[in-house]
Amino acid sequence: MAAPSSLPNCSTPLRHQFWRKFFRLGAIALVTSTFANLPGVALSDRSLAKAENRDPVEILLQKKQCRDCDLRYRNLEGANLEGVDLRRANLYGANLQRANLTGARLKQANLGSTDLRGADLSGAQMEEVSFEGAQMNAANLENADLRQANFYLTDLTGARLVGVNLRGARWSKVRAELANFCNATMPDGTTFRRSCFDPRQSPDQLQ
Repeated sequence: MAAPSSLPNCSTPLRHQFWRKFFRLGAIALVTSTFANLPGVALSDRSLAKAENRDPVEILLQKKQCRDCDLRYRNLEGANLEGVDLRRANLYGANLQRANLTGARLKQANLGSTDLRGADLSGAQMEEVSFEGAQMNAANLENADLRQANFYLTDLTGARLVGVNLRGARWSKVRAELANFCNATMPDGTTFRRSCFDPRQSPDQLQ
């Protein structure tokens, strides 16, 4: 931070106050620049969005990540979000119809009341995610990690849950007619093998 070419014409106390402010701002700029460029040290995506006055959706689509971001009620219908990092993001009430979220990292994200109808979440990492009140009709969750997820009041009608891991998940007042649970790991740790060919047979242990 370059020194000013001239100092304000003021008394000694004000002059001291000016220099204190000058050096404090310089130190802040130096620390911010240094830590922003250190390997493994970065501002959160939410903080970055606020610092740069950028739309979190813009950061998400450009960087394929937006950890801790506030994306409530945003429209992401049909978006290609394959492999994105949305850990701890707040997507409450967002529109994700037919979005491609294959292989996405969503651990501890809030997907409550989201519209995920027809979305592809196959292979996604969704441990401890809240799907409370979400619409997930015909969504594809094949081989997704859903350990300790919250499915209270979730609509999974016709969803594909082949090979998912539901160990420790909260399952209450869920609609799962015609959902396919073939080889799914149930909340109690057992594997559902009763019928991998007739989706009309939903697992009793989830009712």
